[in-house]
Amino acid sequence: MPDTDTANTAPRGALPPVAAILVIALCAANLRTMLGVIAAASATIEAELGGSGVLVGALSTGMVLLVAVGSTVVLVVNRRVGPRAAVSISLLLTALALVILSIPATPMLWVAIVPGGLGAGMLGALVPWQVRELAPGSTGAGIGAMMAGSSLGLLASTLLAGWAASALGTWRLAALLFCGLAVVSLCAWLLAARRRGIDRPTSLAAPTDPGGEKRVGIRAVLALPWLVPLILFAGLQAAAAFALLAWLGPSAIHAGWDPSQVGMLLAIFSTVQVAGGVLAPFWAQRTVAPGRPVIVASAILLAGSVGMVPLFGWVDSAGSPWAFACLTVVAIGHGSTFALANYIVAARSATAGEAVAAGAILLFLSQLLGAAGPVGFGILRDLTGGFTLPFIACAAVSVVILGVSPSLWRRERRGRHDAAGPRVQERKPEANPH
Repeated sequence: MPDTDTANTAPRGALPPVAAILVIALCAANLRTMLGVIAAASATIEAELGGSGVLVGALSTGMVLLVAVGSTVVLVVNRRVGPRAAVSISLLLTALALVILSIPATPMLWVAIVPGGLGAGMLGALVPWQVRELAPGSTGAGIGAMMAGSSLGLLASTLLAGWAASALGTWRLAALLFCGLAVVSLCAWLLAARRRGIDRPTSLAAPTDPGGEKRVGIRAVLALPWLVPLILFAGLQAAAAFALLAWLGPSAIHAGWDPSQVGMLLAIFSTVQVAGGVLAPFWAQRTVAPGRPVIVASAILLAGSVGMVPLFGWVDSAGSPWAFACLTVVAIGHGSTFALANYIVAARSATAGEAVAAGAILLFLSQLLGAAGPVGFGILRDLTGGFTLPFIACAAVSVVILGVSPSLWRRERRGRHDAAGPRVQERKPEANPH
C-alpha cells in the first residue's frame, strides 16, 4: 500500500494543531444533536404518535435511512463542488432541520428528519477525509476529537431538551439552540478550510485530481479487503446503538425509573461514550497490534449488552448501581467501536479520494443495517409486550460484532506510513498463519 501521507502533507496554509482539533470537534458536535433531542423527548413523541412503538421506531429508522442516503449524495456533491462545500452544505441542512423540528406540530417531526438525516449523512461520510486534511499525521487525535464532539453534542442535546421540556414547557425550543451551533460550526469550518487551502475536489470521476493524485474507482474501494467486514461491524454496532438510544427511555420507565430520570440515563450514555471514543483511537494509533483495541472494544460492548438484558428487561432496577454500571460499560463499548470504525477508514485509506469514497460507502451500507435497530426493537417490544426479548436480540448482535472484529486488521502489514502516522511497524509473515 503506498505512502498515504504524501498527499496529506502537501504544502498548504498552516493551521495550528489545537485549532484543527477544535474545528473537527465543533463540526462533529452536529452529527447527533437531532437524534439526541428526539431521544430525550421519546416518551412525549410516543404519546403524540398515539402510543405506537412501531411509529416511534420508524421515526428513528427513517432518519437513519436518510443518513444512508446522505452518505451517497455526498459523492455527487463532492464531484460537483468539492468537499469543502459539501461540509458546508451538510451543516446548513442540519440547521434547517432543527428549525423545522422547533415548529410545534407533529407532522414536522417527519419533515425535519429529511434535511436532518441528509445533513448528518453527508457530514459523517466526510469525517475521515476532514481528519486527514485538517490533522495530517494525527489520525488518532483527529478521530478522538470527532468522537468527543459527537458525544458531547449528543449529551448537550439530551440535557437541554429535557431542561426545555421542564423549564420552558416544550422540548422543541432546544432545537433552536442547536441550530445556532450548526451556524457557528459552519463559520469555523469555512475559516479553517480557507486557512488550510482546502478547495479542490476529491471526486472519483476523473483519472487524477488537479494535484496529480491518482483517483480510485468505487469498485476498487469495495475490493479493499478490510471494507466489507468493517461494513458489517459498523452496521451491527449502529443497529444496537440506535435501538438503545431510541428505546432507553421507555425501557427505563418500564423498569421502574421515573420519567424525569430518563434524561440523566441518556446523559450518562452520551458522556461515557466520550471516554471510549477518545481513548480507543489513541491506543490503536500507538499500539504495534492495531487490531487488539477493536477486539477489546467489542468484548466490552458484549459484556454491557448482556447486563442490559435483566436490568432493563425484566428487573425493577430503578436507582440500582448495577444499572448505572451496566449502562456505563455498554456506553464505553459503543463509543470505542464507533470511533474505531472511523479510525480504520482514515488510517487505512491510501488517498484522500479513497477516504471520501470508503467513508461514504461505509456510512451508507452500515446505516442501512443500522436502520433495522430501532424499528426491530419496537416490533419485538410490541409482539412481546416487554423489553426482555429486544435486549436479548441486542446481546446477540454484540456476539456477532465480537466475531467480526478480528478480521478488521487481519491483513494489515504494519510498518508502512499511513494516515495514522509511522508508529505502526512492519511484521514479517509468520511461517504458520494459524
